[in-house]
Amino acid sequence: MSLGVVFFTKFKNFLFDRVNFFNGVKKEKLVDTIKFAVPIPVIFLLLLSGFISLAGNIFAMVFIPVLFAVSFVVFYGLLHFALVLFGGKGKLEESFQVALYAQLYLYLLGVLFFATSFLIYLVSLISLQLAMAVMLLVLLVGLFLFFKGLMAVLEGFAFFHKTSKFGVFIVWLLLNFMLNVLFSFLFSAFGWELISNFY
Repeated sequence: MSLGVVFFTKFKNFLFDRVNFFNGVKKEKLVDTIKFAVPIPVIFLLLLSGFISLAGNIFAMVFIPVLFAVSFVVFYGLLHFALVLFGGKGKLEESFQVALYAQLYLYLLGVLFFATSFLIYLVSLISLQLAMAVMLLVLLVGLFLFFKGLMAVLEGFAFFHKTSKFGVFIVWLLLNFMLNVLFSFLFSAFGWELISNFY
């Protein structure tokens, strides 16, 4: 079976049959998950870097992809340990496997944004109202992908940690809130000074 067929079959199962999919992940090594799940984020981050470089901001071109990667590892590592603290049974490797697969939805959202931005610009040259309709459609699809990505996180972590999706959601929500407060404080204290050093 070709690599493309394997990729398509696996992605289809992830989208539509996640219980059986996560059962399969149990037998999978983290390195195999990385081989499957990382190409889409890499494509997204390359697109993001290229888009930012058009504005001539070299610092942001390098900093933002690194921030994505670091934030991913920190957030899902903390989510894993928080769940373990409250009785979760999953392994750290399984948590990162779930996170890598779940993020595919969000990176598809990013790719969708870049793919449709130029289309919306072209449509706006013809009709502003039509361009607004396309933007609304993209927004709805984006919200759907975000919701599906969140559900994949909740289902995957609940599956491996032997807990409820609601419990995972509460921990996810509290962790998001605390990290947002922390990052907001750090950025207000040091962020602008750090950025100004690169100009």
